[in-house]
Amino acid sequence: MPTIPRTAKNTALLIGASTLLLTTGCAVDDREYSPVPADGDYAWYVPDEIPEWSAREPGDDSQGFQFNGCSVTLAHTEGQAARFDSEEEAAGYWTDMVAVQIGGNVADATVTTIDPVELATDTGETVELTSMEVFDEAQDAGARVGVHWQGDDELHYVFKCSEPFGSWSEGEGELEAFFENIKVVLP
Repeated sequence: MPTIPRTAKNTALLIGASTLLLTTGCAVDDREYSPVPADGDYAWYVPDEIPEWSAREPGDDSQGFQFNGCSVTLAHTEGQAARFDSEEEAAGYWTDMVAVQIGGNVADATVTTIDPVELATDTGETVELTSMEVFDEAQDAGARVGVHWQGDDELHYVFKCSEPFGSWSEGEGELEAFFENIKVVLP
């Protein structure tokens, strides 16, 4: 029987351990990360704590966070991509829905395509989320939405700020810092 070098054994052991940790929640940059949804092979990869943001109770396919009255929801929807012709159309759909929820002048404001949000994956690659926003300066309220597809499944985020809970002018800048903490798991 051939002898396997010690370094090969250790390398194989480390690869196996990292795969196990990735699928069950693991430490990355000294924090624990977990997939949302928990059983998803295409999912958001969320740390146990994000500075200055408080986590809300997770849903089956989503996780919400709050900062100074503004909120971000990270969601996974199976089969959602099949309903639309493009990620931009899907992002427009989510943006319109949130604008109507906020109400006032935001519901009638123009939806604008903005630069995509780039997020690291669990393997070190980068994905881009097609992003849109709608806001009204006078109302100091708005929403930003991003969409990424993998097959027929969709990851999307919804960020919104509206008075009296939180102001768009103060909360909008915090979204970039929030996303520095988030990763995506690809199948």
